[in-house]
Amino acid sequence: QIIGLLRSNLKRFAVTIKDLTTFIETDNFTHDHESEEIDIHEVAGNVKQDLGNLITDTNARLEIVSDENLAFSFPKKNFKSMLYNLVSNAIKYRSPDRTPEVLVKLHKTGGKIVLSVSDNGLGIPAESQNKLFTMFKRFHDHVEGSGLGLYIVKRMVDSCKGQIKVHSEVNKGTTFTIVF
Repeated sequence: QIIGLLRSNLKRFAVTIKDLTTFIETDNFTHDHESEEIDIHEVAGNVKQDLGNLITDTNARLEIVSDENLAFSFPKKNFKSMLYNLVSNAIKYRSPDRTPEVLVKLHKTGGKIVLSVSDNGLGIPAESQNKLFTMFKRFHDHVEGSGLGLYIVKRMVDSCKGQIKVHSEVNKGTTFTIVF
């Protein structure tokens, strides 16, 4: 029992170190730094591969929808990190009552890029939504994590002068929308 507890704590510590490393790497981020053309299907494919075990273990369905020939520049590493965190959370915070479904949409509106990640998961209570992007804030103990993922996403969005919004209903799901 003690060994199991130690393993669990070491696993959580490793996740926290990984997330802190990502945070440090993105802390000095500027939108112009290493921007390159983004192919959403390539980046989403990489994220899907990175989350392969989680997707397989949960039978999650991940769908990517984007405007045809959509072209935009962004630091690829940071775009992948944002997408990874949002998709990972969508699957981790799934409802036990249904198969996880995640929809990633990317389009251009009024000269701005709009990325949305929607799920059919647990949802987030309205009273917790204003604390979502706080460092080390976690709302569910049954899911492994450090409480840094959404904080990092918010920092990346802020640094490119973008906006992130959340719409969520408990037991129905959540949509994160990023405009930049």
